[in-house]
Amino acid sequence: MTEEQSTREALDFLRPFGAESETFEELLRYLENPYEKPLDVSLPLTDEAHVAAWREYVAEAEEKGAVATLRNRQVRMRFPVREGMNEEPAYRLSTRSGEMPPVDMEPAEIVDPEGVELLIAESIAGAVPVIRARDRRDFVTLVQVLARRNEPQDIPDSMGACLVKGLTNWDRVARYREAWAAKADDASHTAWQKEFRRIVPQKELYKDTLLILSHGPYSSLSAADAGRDEAEWLSESLTIRQHHECFHYLTLRLFGLIRSNLLDEVLADLMGLLAAHDEYREELALTLLERRLSLYQGDLSENAFGVIRRLAPRVVSGVARRVHGAELHGHESTSAFALKLARLGLRRLAQD
Repeated sequence: MTEEQSTREALDFLRPFGAESETFEELLRYLENPYEKPLDVSLPLTDEAHVAAWREYVAEAEEKGAVATLRNRQVRMRFPVREGMNEEPAYRLSTRSGEMPPVDMEPAEIVDPEGVELLIAESIAGAVPVIRARDRRDFVTLVQVLARRNEPQDIPDSMGACLVKGLTNWDRVARYREAWAAKADDASHTAWQKEFRRIVPQKELYKDTLLILSHGPYSSLSAADAGRDEAEWLSESLTIRQHHECFHYLTLRLFGLIRSNLLDEVLADLMGLLAAHDEYREELALTLLERRLSLYQGDLSENAFGVIRRLAPRVVSGVARRVHGAELHGHESTSAFALKLARLGLRRLAQD
């Protein structure tokens, strides 16, 4: 099939969903599928380099508590959340060099320290550090600190998880410097600055990925509307969130991408729902998706986003049909199945 024929078919597919001519190019870009090429990989993936340090943090948290450990190991946790913090000189110095903040600097407030947990989740994408917050306010604070540079940005109620990627970990830099200095002929400050410039491109030495999870109901859906009792739904919501974000972590590691595309969100929910309840109920899946779909509009125009909204039920239905005909046994086969669906892309999932 020529590129022209492929484009024509895509436009014919989009028109019944209300696509207007001025948004065709925008929608065609949205439908582009970066997952078409099959990968020869063995699942689960091996752990990334930062996980070893976080395993030590987890052990430390068992003695000192998660909040104390995070403040000890993460520079940003030593600063408050307030407007303009990212531009304050003390903050810039600490977060760009690892220097300790001023002694009079108040750390970000955590209202329920006992409700903050630090753990390592084993996932198909490799182990990943997880911070869980029992109190919604603490979840918001942790996201603002670790993913929003201590700025008080709004965190929507329907957002209950955050995958933080590329977090600079100055504790790991300090560990590297200590090991380097023990072997170096010249361990002076000048020599270290030269060595530091050398390792800057090697982001695996100091950049971390982690999950922040809340304990609230998934997509802010009540237990009654989910057809569960309260305790059961809160437990399932935590599982759904964790496995949802681990699918994004998988696409990050395999393809270098984390997207808010409809394709990715449907498949991430698939992973979460199967992990939580070993089934994919189409009605529930669509309800959960639609309740937070507005989070994923991004730069899409109103017309283009309207098309995506109308496309969502067809995609969820297409996934449900394939799940019901599949034999899935454990996270490994489920993940391979999700990647297989990703290769199909939005059009085929909605059409077939």
